Amino acid sequence: MKFQFLLPLVLVSALTGCVSPEGQHALDQQTCAGYGFIPGTDAFAHCMMNTADKRDAIALAKQQQQANYRLLSLQRSGDTRFPVCSVASPNTNLDITTNTWYGSDCRSR
Repeated sequence: MKFQFLLPLVLVSALTGCVSPEGQHALDQQTCAGYGFIPGTDAFAHCMMNTADKRDAIALAKQQQQANYRLLSLQRSGDTRFPVCSVASPNTNLDITTNTWYGSDCRSR
């Protein structure tokens, strides 16, 4: 198994969110092979494309969700029913363009 030594590296990278394109490709190949598709066949190529498409769709949905959270936080400015977003707030992220915190359950300053 040539993936035997690559798998731990890819899994650790995936858990930290830092997967190289080559590592992601190897992980996708292993996933499709695990489903029983044979490398080099049309079905295997279709599985690889579906896997990439699903990953892209998830990334796009996450970007849209983050944009919605930024907008919600800005709309809630001054609304004392919501706490001010901070690093200690649950489910918050830092908007590096404005250097402010935003989240689903808080308001910006």
